[in-house]
Amino acid sequence: MGSPEDSSLQQQQQQQQQQQEQQEEQQQCQQEQQQQQQEEQQQQQQSDRTDRSPAAASPQPEQQQQQQQQQQQQEQRSKDEQQQEQQQQQQQQQEGDIAAAELQCRNDKLLLQQNSLLDSLTTERIERLAAERQALAAAAAATVAEGKAKLLQRRLEAAEAAQQLLQQQLEDTQQKQQQLQQQLQQANKETNAAKAAEQQQKEQQQQQQQEQQQKYDELHNLLQQLQRKYACLQQQQQLDATAADEKQRLQQELLDMRENLLQQKDAVAAAQQQVIEELQQEKQQLLQEVKETNAAKAAEQQQKEQQQQQQQEQQQKYDELHNLLQQLQRKYACLQQQQQLDATAADEKQRLQQELLDMRENLLQQKDAVAAAQQQVIEELQQEKQQLLQEAEAREAELKQAREDAAAAQAAAAANTSNEQQQQQQQEQQQQQQQQQQQPGMTEEEAKLQLQKICDQQQQQQQQQQQQQPTDLAIKLLMELDAKSHQVSLAAAAVVAAAVPAAAAVAAAAAVGGAAAAAVTAAAAAAAVYLEFPGGQMQQQQQEAEAWKAAAQQLQQQQQLLQQQLQQQQTELQQQLQQQAEQEGRMQQLLQQNKKKNQQIQLLENEYREKEEEARRYIHRNDELLQQVAAAAWELQRLRHEQQQGITAAAAAAATSSSSEQQKLKLQLLQLTEHRDAAEKQQQQQQQQEQLQLQHELRELQQQLQQVQADRTELAAAVEKLLQQRQQLQQQLEELRQDSTPEKHPKAAEQQSAAAAAAAEQQQQQQQQQNRIAERLEEAEDKMKRFVTQMQEVAATLCVEQQQTSKLLAEKQQQQQQLAEQKATADFFRSECTRLQQQLQQLQLQQQQSSSRAATAEQRSRQLEGEAQSIRDELHLLKQQQQQQQREISQQQHALHSKELLLVELQQQLQQQQQQATAADVQHEERCASLQVQLQLQQQQNATLLQQHKQDTQQLQQQLANLGDVLRERESQHAEARAAAAAAKEELQQLKPTVE
Repeated sequence: MGSPEDSSLQQQQQQQQQQQEQQEEQQQCQQEQQQQQQEEQQQQQQSDRTDRSPAAASPQPEQQQQQQQQQQQQEQRSKDEQQQEQQQQQQQQQEGDIAAAELQCRNDKLLLQQNSLLDSLTTERIERLAAERQALAAAAAATVAEGKAKLLQRRLEAAEAAQQLLQQQLEDTQQKQQQLQQQLQQANKETNAAKAAEQQQKEQQQQQQQEQQQKYDELHNLLQQLQRKYACLQQQQQLDATAADEKQRLQQELLDMRENLLQQKDAVAAAQQQVIEELQQEKQQLLQEVKETNAAKAAEQQQKEQQQQQQQEQQQKYDELHNLLQQLQRKYACLQQQQQLDATAADEKQRLQQELLDMRENLLQQKDAVAAAQQQVIEELQQEKQQLLQEAEAREAELKQAREDAAAAQAAAAANTSNEQQQQQQQEQQQQQQQQQQQPGMTEEEAKLQLQKICDQQQQQQQQQQQQQPTDLAIKLLMELDAKSHQVSLAAAAVVAAAVPAAAAVAAAAAVGGAAAAAVTAAAAAAAVYLEFPGGQMQQQQQEAEAWKAAAQQLQQQQQLLQQQLQQQQTELQQQLQQQAEQEGRMQQLLQQNKKKNQQIQLLENEYREKEEEARRYIHRNDELLQQVAAAAWELQRLRHEQQQGITAAAAAAATSSSSEQQKLKLQLLQLTEHRDAAEKQQQQQQQQEQLQLQHELRELQQQLQQVQADRTELAAAVEKLLQQRQQLQQQLEELRQDSTPEKHPKAAEQQSAAAAAAAEQQQQQQQQQNRIAERLEEAEDKMKRFVTQMQEVAATLCVEQQQTSKLLAEKQQQQQQLAEQKATADFFRSECTRLQQQLQQLQLQQQQSSSRAATAEQRSRQLEGEAQSIRDELHLLKQQQQQQQREISQQQHALHSKELLLVELQQQLQQQQQQATAADVQHEERCASLQVQLQLQQQQNATLLQQHKQDTQQLQQQLANLGDVLRERESQHAEARAAAAAAKEELQQLKPTVE
């Protein structure tokens, strides 16, 4: 029984003995050290004494010896103090060891006593002790759980600290990013400033170069003007010859094109008239058919019994006609869609451009959203940590409460069992409520929808029951009448043979399912025959017959009411048919309005085309004006060259006279340039005004087109409403037919058979008419398709011809402009030649007078050549400066490129840091999840331990009464051990001075 406990006690005793032996060895070592120290001190004292003996002989070394002695004394004192501290520590250790040894002795005694008690106790006491140990183990497990919870809290705190560090790192990275962005901005500013400075320098250099080049060009142009004049005269002669040939050729081509266009227009007009006539004929045929159907409707209204069949036929015809109209409308819509495709293409281009812009904006927004999402994730992690901490605190509070409850249960377990059960029930209810709250439930909207569905189903069921109630009652009454009539017929056959035919008539009427009136008459006949039968049974049967008569009368009244309702419904249907006819008339009006609007659209399109042509004309005019301006500029350049050539020719003869003429020519040139600029400005203003007018007109046309499209949509909606109303009427008619079929009189069956035959004939006729109409419609569709293909071909040919004509007209206009320019230039050259001849005559007269002045002109020319050389040298210097500047710019660009590379590296580092931060966040989330799982497991374990603890407490309370005696004996033993310990302490205190 006690073998494991004995082995544990023996192990403890062995450990205690080992500890005692170790302590004894330590004490021996300490004593040996003390003895060695004492011997060393004695040796030092002897050496001191020997050193002091020769001190009188030499006074100076005595001082040194004294100092050495003092140092040695100080060292000895320090050593003594250290030794004393060591001794005190050793004494304290010895005292502690002694106390521990005493306690171990007492423990051993107690263990021995326990062993003796265990041997003396019975198996029941051993089991009780085992239960106590289990309770202690449970308590230890609870303490371990608490320790684990604390560890988890510490881990959570460490995780929070890590998260804070991560946040700080993120903030640091953000600050670094901002700094880098600032550096980038500064670098960009610096580069922009450098670029601006470079541009300014370049502009200055370009201005200088332009000025120098202008001077050089003026000198160079004077030499080239004479050569160009001769070439221009030759070109003008050639152009005049080619222009005359091209005029004749173009005139012939224009005449041919006009004839072809007139022929094509006539063919298109004839085809259009044919198609229109065919459509009108088909419309007239359709109108005649509609009139025939209206006449048939009037005839059918007189015959009430055959109205239903005729109405169906009319509805079928109306549906077919409506389908035909819809097909025509769809074809017309297809034609319009083809026209709208061109407009939609431009809209799609604009839409694509807008989508690209939107995509860019969305990308920027997504970047901002990513940054915001990162911040939100960090905040959510913090909130989750706080929630976990709160939950852990709440669970700790619950554990504390559970422990308090367990302590109270130990005091009064029997009295508080009911309370504990109630608490457990409450906790279970709370858990269930929490689970229910956690589980997703139905929303209010879903509940309302379900309630509405249920209510709708109930209402439908009630309506069906109300509709079926009268029919069910009639069927039951008829069945009962059949049964009673059968009984009466049997009774009459048994009593009187004369009642057999009447009973047969009643049975036949019942078998056929006749009306209540026939059944009542037959029952009355049978009752009259049955009156001859003696006894009181005749009276009972009479009463039953009277009751059946009353029921039959009620049925007749119900049939009359149903007939009245049918008549009312038929009148309502007639009214609805009249309304449909009115709506058909309205539809025709709407179709006419639609045609008018289509005509208006065509007119607007024609106007739009005309305006486009006008715009093209304006553009062509602008082009002509620009060409004229270019010709004038060319003439001005030519005049300048001529003037410069004349100046060079006259410079050798008379420099003074030529200078005045040059000034005049310059003034004329300035005036011409001013006039040209003014004319160009006026042309530009006119073009802008014309473009604005065209845009305004285009907007108006677009608005009109939108209005027409809105009208079309309204028409389509109206047609859909009419179709819906027609479907509703058809449904109502079918319902009335279904309700009226079982309640008709037997005579109606014969009429129905006759009506069915007539209806079959009418249906055949209608089918034939429908077939004819379908054939006509197919022919019309084929014609329309052919017409559409022809129109498309004609439109394609017209487009090609229009393009060709426009090209030819443009070429002709260009040629005419060129001819006009050539004529103007020729006239101008002629006039100038005459003028130049006059000037040459004058110059020849002046040459004789200007021979003396030629030397001065040569000197001036030499000076000009020297200036030109100096200018060339300056240009060379400027080129060298430009090369230097370009080198500097290349160096700056290289520096900027290196900065950009650094920025790219920094951005990569930032990305790596962000990735590391995200990875750390993910690890942190995983750790939090694992901690949550561990907490849940520990909670479950704690719950199980609490339940076990409660069970153990109940058992312990029973065992406490039995163990009271044992505890008292142990207390007496503990008191004796305490007294022995006190005596041992006194002895130790007495032994301390002896040891010192």
